[in-house]
Amino acid sequence: MKMEKSKNPITIISENRDRTTDETIKWLIKDGIPFNRHNYEETSGFSICFDNSNYISTINKEIPKNKVIWFRRGRFQFLTKNCLISNFNINLRNEELPIVLHFEKYFNDHNHMIGSYKEERFNNKIENLLIAKKNGLNIPKTLVTNKKTELELFFKNNIKIMSKNIYSMPNIRDPDWNYKIGTNQLVTNNQINRLSSIFAPSIIQEYIEKSFEVRIFVFEDQFYAMAIFSQKDDKTKFDFRNYNEANPNRNVPFELPSIIKRNLTSFLKEKKMNTGSIDLIVTPNNEFYFLEINPQGQLDWLSKNCNYYVEKEIANILKLRNEKIAI
Repeated sequence: MKMEKSKNPITIISENRDRTTDETIKWLIKDGIPFNRHNYEETSGFSICFDNSNYISTINKEIPKNKVIWFRRGRFQFLTKNCLISNFNINLRNEELPIVLHFEKYFNDHNHMIGSYKEERFNNKIENLLIAKKNGLNIPKTLVTNKKTELELFFKNNIKIMSKNIYSMPNIRDPDWNYKIGTNQLVTNNQINRLSSIFAPSIIQEYIEKSFEVRIFVFEDQFYAMAIFSQKDDKTKFDFRNYNEANPNRNVPFELPSIIKRNLTSFLKEKKMNTGSIDLIVTPNNEFYFLEINPQGQLDWLSKNCNYYVEKEIANILKLRNEKIAI
């Protein structure tokens, strides 16, 4: 059966300066595929009205239904700029959140939705590691605790251990400075000695010697993998995000073993996710370890380093899904 080109515009939810969105849209325009882009920075008007027999909702006068929706970055924004900078901004964001989550559920129930703000907002590294293990993936030995005695024992039983963010990277602001760090750090005995008997909840993992790291971008059932030779540089050997701009890591296309791809597919199926960026490490013994998944991760650098043209592939998948809905 020949599929006719759909007149339904694809809905893209993103941010103003997201390069992946910009590049994907260029391919949609080239193929004459209609789309609507909604940026997080723009305030959208909405309405939800319901009673025992009726339900009516709108966003900017209409709501996507029987369409393809791609949550690339961010979400619909329902607060004005004045609300966001007011003294009540935390309370107002909390009031807005149930509305955001309601609309995402509605989108998912009535459309073909790719990506999720909810997964990004509530991304849980602890649960992700346990689900990865359940689906046949190796994970590092992990401790989540606020007890010094437990940390001391974990340190004693492992040659090297690392700390990482449980949820989000530190971002501490002062009138004269801003402290932000998002990379993993080795934990020393001296640091542990300075801790109180009970400290802030922390996630600690054994440090696993690696041959290289693997970054994977997944979109629907397509995997795009890149090997990152971060071990070759002392600055990046513990975490490739300690970028060495003067001497960048070598990044090359990588073919995932079929068993790893199957296990990742099972992991994503259980998570009910159809896109995201996944980090793995590969040991000198060729063992693969799952580290984490970022539901709305960046992919521009992976696409360009490996000549994958991922943005073109995304545009084509969006087009095919849209045509299928139109049948």
